Amino acid sequence: MAKMSELQHKNWASSFERNRYFYGKMLTVRDFEVEQKYGIEKNHLINRLILGEGIVRGLEVEDIELQKQREEYFLKIKLSQGVALDCYGHEIVVSKNISEKLEVEPGGTKYIYIEYKEEEKEPIPNFANGSSDEINYSNRVEETFDISISSEPPEEVEEETVLDVNNESLDELVQEYYDKYLREYSEHKNYRLLLAVVDISEEGKTKINTEETEKYRKIVYSNAMLYDLISKLSSDTPATVNSGVRIFTGTQELEFPKEKDEEAPEGSFVPVSVTIDELKKEEPFSVTLAPILPAEIPPIFHPPVGEEKAKSGVHFIFGSNPQLPRTYVAYVPLPYNKTFEIHGFDPNLVGKQEKVTVVYTVMAGAKQINGTSSLTDKIVAALRKNPDRTIASLNRELKDIERSQLEGEITKLVDEGVIVRSNGNKFRLSS
Repeated sequence: MAKMSELQHKNWASSFERNRYFYGKMLTVRDFEVEQKYGIEKNHLINRLILGEGIVRGLEVEDIELQKQREEYFLKIKLSQGVALDCYGHEIVVSKNISEKLEVEPGGTKYIYIEYKEEEKEPIPNFANGSSDEINYSNRVEETFDISISSEPPEEVEEETVLDVNNESLDELVQEYYDKYLREYSEHKNYRLLLAVVDISEEGKTKINTEETEKYRKIVYSNAMLYDLISKLSSDTPATVNSGVRIFTGTQELEFPKEKDEEAPEGSFVPVSVTIDELKKEEPFSVTLAPILPAEIPPIFHPPVGEEKAKSGVHFIFGSNPQLPRTYVAYVPLPYNKTFEIHGFDPNLVGKQEKVTVVYTVMAGAKQINGTSSLTDKIVAALRKNPDRTIASLNRELKDIERSQLEGEITKLVDEGVIVRSNGNKFRLSS
């Protein structure tokens, strides 16, 4: 296979020139070459700057095996069919699954690359060119590829994109991304694309290093991929794109204790701790619960939270039906540590089933508007600090809030069971 010349590598960003036709114009080889070059290089420009560089589909290395033939070692690999784009915008197409043998020295970490190549083929005689000693010319140029193995890793790893998605609008994020990655025009040096990183032991055992492969192997973000990802984010977590909210859902089974606990009321479940590893360290989050109950049993809201726990954590309770005693509580210890507890109390299920499945939804990353807390947060914080407060007392502390707005919010929180009336017109957190 013929490698691309150094000149071809350097001229990948040349300006564009196309033919101008007119009647009577004599067309030569040079004109047809300009015609081809214009379309090819325009396509490469779009590939390079709009689509990107990396694997588009397929091209998975598998079934690796170290073989010895006489005094030489070869790494035999299978490569699945697929498509990739290199840093010059060349399309690398492997049209079918192939097997390759790559000469290698055993031991250490090896890097398998694929590279765009052009190969001249179909030699035909040309007697018209009397000024050349060459008689046979290539009738076709095939766009193909070359697979190689090296002990050298790719020259550079792209810096991780770090943008503050929680506190900026979409337009601000676009501008920040442009300033950081696109303002200066730079040429890439990695004309080869990495396919896989392989570890070869001195004993000849081979293994694909998945972590290093994912570190260096680039993926092209196609329009289809981005559409699917955005569509999924929009349907599953509608607030994610606009406000930075991240939502995690899951299920947890609550069981009744095998032995009766005299101190706990009948129908109490064994508390369960849940950890969300995807949360950031000390990141605030909220939890909602929805137990999967028999159709004939409606949900209930009744938080049995003690005074001591109320001061040390945040509680998220499910339901709203005062007719049946039933409670499902998510308790979040403070400071936040990615973990919450699910407590349950449901005497209606005693003797009917041994456990119940609870669906939990964890919401994190909700940004505050203009850096201020919501009115609910302010009221809860004030009552947590000093319980048994009147509306007038709260209004004096929250002096930037209109009295009518404060009264409406308190009425809503009472209806939701977040706060309760204590003595007369005083209010406190539910307990």
